[in-house]
Amino acid sequence: MKKATVALCVVLLLFIIGCGKGFHMPESTDFAEADEQLELEPATDASMEHDEVPPESPTDSDIEDKQTHIESTPTPVPLYLSDLRDSLNALDLTEASLTYHGQTEETYPALAALRAERYFEEIKAYDLWGFPPPGDWKGNDEYFQLRTPEVVMTSPIGDHRYRCVLHLKTEKGEGWFILPESGYGLYDRWIYSIFKSWFTEAKAASLHGGAGTPLTAAELDYFREYTTPAWAAPAEEWIICSFFTSHYSDPRDMDAESFLAYCTAGRKLKEGDEEDEAEWQLVAQELRRRGGEYPLNHTLNDLDVPCRRLPRAEINEILMKYVGITVEEMRTDWTKEELYVPETDCFYVFTSDFGPGKFEPAYGEKNGDIVTLWTGPDETDLSARMMKLQKDGEIWRILSHEAVDW
Repeated sequence: MKKATVALCVVLLLFIIGCGKGFHMPESTDFAEADEQLELEPATDASMEHDEVPPESPTDSDIEDKQTHIESTPTPVPLYLSDLRDSLNALDLTEASLTYHGQTEETYPALAALRAERYFEEIKAYDLWGFPPPGDWKGNDEYFQLRTPEVVMTSPIGDHRYRCVLHLKTEKGEGWFILPESGYGLYDRWIYSIFKSWFTEAKAASLHGGAGTPLTAAELDYFREYTTPAWAAPAEEWIICSFFTSHYSDPRDMDAESFLAYCTAGRKLKEGDEEDEAEWQLVAQELRRRGGEYPLNHTLNDLDVPCRRLPRAEINEILMKYVGITVEEMRTDWTKEELYVPETDCFYVFTSDFGPGKFEPAYGEKNGDIVTLWTGPDETDLSARMMKLQKDGEIWRILSHEAVDW
């Protein structure tokens, strides 16, 4: 009886704790018989179908891969003015490059530009403000970009808003900055214009440098002042610009029409002035001789555009000063090519706008007493150009003005 009681207790205990999965209650109600038949059956495969299999422990390699992925994709954070100042103060131009991205993409060493340090200092001097990310900015829009191993500064090219904007990206994050408006929604200067000039100078040096000794930044400034008058400069300072209106390997091949059209020498004939009206009649007579339709009673007031007189003697003085030759030494006869009146010994041109030539050197080299300057394309000439000058006393005489690859 004691054995039956003990067996029954064991069965109940196993049932309660859920361990009787492989246990079967004996069919016999004879406890003594049950006691003899009691045994635990081993668990079958079917009995383990729903048991959970413990997951494998991650390997050290798996853990390292996950950590590397997390570290290589940090969440970008916004950058502030203090971050911009810190980045600019720490920036080293030694490995910096300048890129133009548009229909094409070109990259050149930032320090190739003769005035690279000056451009960088000007950017550092900007009084910039924080700026919310523009919603319509796309990463591959047209832009200039300064890149170092630590910093990427992008100057977008677009309407006036973007031309005053600077985008900074570092390992820490990124931020947008803008020049403050000076009033009436206008800006005193554009950031992009600094990047454009810097890129142009770096490209010119990279494409054309190497044959001579590079000019210093100060020397380049001098020749820019020599060839590019200030916009408000007096007329006589613009005279040199007439030499940049055509391409020639020898000044004797200059184009007469281009040279005279916007020459600032001479003066305009005045409407109503008795002497000037009489002079105009001589000009009209020459025009009629050349096939022009000008009635005999035609006056200066009837002209659609002003008439400017350019004395041949004055043109010769200009030519002698800058190229060392005269009209008479040209390979073509300017007096026949252009409107020239023998009675007054003057050339005459008709222009209502102001479109002088332009030459802003982007790079230069010297070789003995000859200086060679290069410029990129501009609004007055779509060709990049090279000009050679030679020192003659206090004057630098122009030897050639030719188109070059860009």
